[in-house]
Amino acid sequence: MAKAKKIIKIILPLIFLTFYSLQFKKLRDISIEKIPTPEILDEFDFVWTGKSFLSTGIPTGWSDFSIYKTHKQSNNNGKVDGFSMTKDGGELITLKNKDRKESSVTSIETVDYGLGDRYLNFVSPYFDHPIFASIIYAFNTSGDQLNDIKPEEFRKTPIYLSVLTGILVFILATQIWGVGAGVLSFLVYSTVPSFLFLTRLSLAENVIAPLLMFSLISLQLFKRHKKNFFLILSGFFAGLCSLSKLPGTFMIIAGAYYLYSQKKYKKIPFFLIPALFVFLLYPLYGLLFSPDLFLNILLSQSGRGFSGPINLVQQIIQPTFKSWFPDLWWTGSWLISFLQLKNIFKNKKTNLLGVSFILLTLVTTFMSSANYPWYYLSIIPLLSVFVGKFILDTILYFSKTNLFLSLVFLVSGSFHWGYYVLNESKPSTSTIFKILVLIFTLLILFEEKIKKPPLLTLLTRIFLILLFHRLFLWNTRSITYILSAWPL
Repeated sequence: MAKAKKIIKIILPLIFLTFYSLQFKKLRDISIEKIPTPEILDEFDFVWTGKSFLSTGIPTGWSDFSIYKTHKQSNNNGKVDGFSMTKDGGELITLKNKDRKESSVTSIETVDYGLGDRYLNFVSPYFDHPIFASIIYAFNTSGDQLNDIKPEEFRKTPIYLSVLTGILVFILATQIWGVGAGVLSFLVYSTVPSFLFLTRLSLAENVIAPLLMFSLISLQLFKRHKKNFFLILSGFFAGLCSLSKLPGTFMIIAGAYYLYSQKKYKKIPFFLIPALFVFLLYPLYGLLFSPDLFLNILLSQSGRGFSGPINLVQQIIQPTFKSWFPDLWWTGSWLISFLQLKNIFKNKKTNLLGVSFILLTLVTTFMSSANYPWYYLSIIPLLSVFVGKFILDTILYFSKTNLFLSLVFLVSGSFHWGYYVLNESKPSTSTIFKILVLIFTLLILFEEKIKKPPLLTLLTRIFLILLFHRLFLWNTRSITYILSAWPL
């Protein structure tokens, strides 16, 4: 009997995840060529850089750092051929024939990345970012020339990554709080419009997201089984986070600090050694290849302009992507997560999540310069886990704070895009929302009295379960509406 229960516990989540992952993937696939608006040069650059690295061993990509051209050992007579670089009309530059005396080769090329023809400065070798994310995006993209790269193709890879991340979100939340939190977190990740659209961008942050989940899940397995193998595995994935983009070093810091805070000093090397080994491949490659240029690029990165201390808050209110829409689930998820931190740090079971959330936010803020809206995208899985737990707590305990936040952000956001915009001409539309506001007002005012009679408690929980189920359906409808009406 016990074995049968274990089998059921495994099979039912597998069926759920398989069915809904496939359903939500169909939504993710729609109009990938236009939403978000394909004008982000970094999306194209990650693919260009990855394809050149795979073909010649030397990354070639666009960069606006002048040091590539002005460095005393640079050669500015290059020409992009395919995705790689030639110089002085000669053969492709590869690891075998690169002139070690030259730090870089540059070329001005005309490229259309969604805004018409633009003159872009291409450099080889390209050191602006580590190479791992570029390699991932290059694998599933065809084409032989810069202008062959199209969003309808290269955005397929982040869609697969987002499907994987959704499954990992379920696993992590289930590890910590049980299947209920796992299901709700998965549904949040998969149905919030901003989450679904932003996780299909070909950016390093969307490679970091599943790696972050793998690292956290491995640490949770270590906490449960006390085996060093899981620490090594977690460190390996943390290293890959940083090998995707430098702000990914937050996970190395988070894992090491967590072990330190738990006084597991002897265990820190099992995590830190594989993490640093993977991460140090980036500076090792740069220093062996062109040390002076590599160090100058790092200095240039650290000296980039500062756009102000309110960038994070601006992105929390609404991501500043072109034609973006106000999504209360996006803003509410951040606020809910901030409010959850206090309780999360009180519990040893969950403080690893809190450390990861804070360090991801702070390290990204520290390393960010321009006010680009994609810097914080790798936090979406953690937002989903926090909001999934919040919804579970709201159903179980329906506290005043949870009910108020649910109404203002979650109910209002889902209702607007999933119902109001489709039925605003109907008189009953405003009536429905007013009824919801009235019900929540009564629940908030009479929370203590409702919790005493078991029947009222049960009825309240049933109402909230049905309501959140409806919110997820409205979210799905929101996505189809936004897809059909874009740009809003």
